[in-house]
Amino acid sequence: MVGRVSSSAGDGSGGHRSLDPGGVHRWAGELAGRGYRPAPLAAGVEGAVFRLGNGAVAKVWNSRTEAEIARLATFLDAVGGAGLPFRTPEILDVGHLSDAVFSIERELSGVPLFPDHTGQSPPLEPERLRCITDVLAALAAVTPRDELKVLPVLDEPDPLWGAGDFTTALGRLVLDRVERSCEHMRAAVPDVGELARALADRLSAMDAGPDGLIHGDLIPANILVDDGGRVTALLDFGFFSTVGPPAFDAAVAMAIFDMYGPARLASRVAMEELVRGTFGYPWETLAVYLAAYAVVTMTLFGSSEQEGHFHWCAEVLRRPDVMAAL
Repeated sequence: MVGRVSSSAGDGSGGHRSLDPGGVHRWAGELAGRGYRPAPLAAGVEGAVFRLGNGAVAKVWNSRTEAEIARLATFLDAVGGAGLPFRTPEILDVGHLSDAVFSIERELSGVPLFPDHTGQSPPLEPERLRCITDVLAALAAVTPRDELKVLPVLDEPDPLWGAGDFTTALGRLVLDRVERSCEHMRAAVPDVGELARALADRLSAMDAGPDGLIHGDLIPANILVDDGGRVTALLDFGFFSTVGPPAFDAAVAMAIFDMYGPARLASRVAMEELVRGTFGYPWETLAVYLAAYAVVTMTLFGSSEQEGHFHWCAEVLRRPDVMAAL
């Protein structure tokens, strides 16, 4: 929650209830009334995080139901048993406040690889960048299990896929999201309908190779490291977490490493070179997945280019090198 919670760049549209700052204060008071000693840690679209002490945090969810948290717990239990070389979140208990569900989780040690929302671009230091490729490699090696497919992606009501394959399911999601939001998307990308059909066709024809675990939101703030620069934990599963081809996670990670910083163009070049050089993924494969990510997340936080994520997605879909892959 820390990474995506603190990344609310929009108006709260796309299925998320806008977070009321007064609600965060009220939640803290309600947790204190239950005997906890909450210290605010992060807040944003999905809710708020409070440090409780004794190695625990409380996450108060802005819109999620108890059933959704239970499903997340099932997924996180499977992640915890996947043999990853770093720690991942674990839900210990679930409770109710006056207007929200909260979960008690173990606090994970470490500091963000690079903190979110500083207004600066992350430093392009080789040892820091290797942390990202190390995490991607570890996720790629996870053996797929049905429990790792149980989460919906984005604000969808159902899991992305069960039977069949990831790329075909992603193609269907591309078409569905464009059909629902075509008017808004077309204002920024006039040929978005034709683009979506071409993208779905391209995805259905791809030979994606073996599946691994997709995190789906590998911003640097979601990777925790120790004083020696070693990865200690990975946060914020749930935004686009499922089973699928590791190249999808790599394409998203390289693109969202620096979405809005002043050196984002240099960051983009460095990350694309890093991912291609480390894993050998063809550019066309990465570009198709990047275009799909841009389409399906475009209207999640807003419906015009005045909202940062919408504009970022539109810029991806206007890139000649991305469109050439379709």
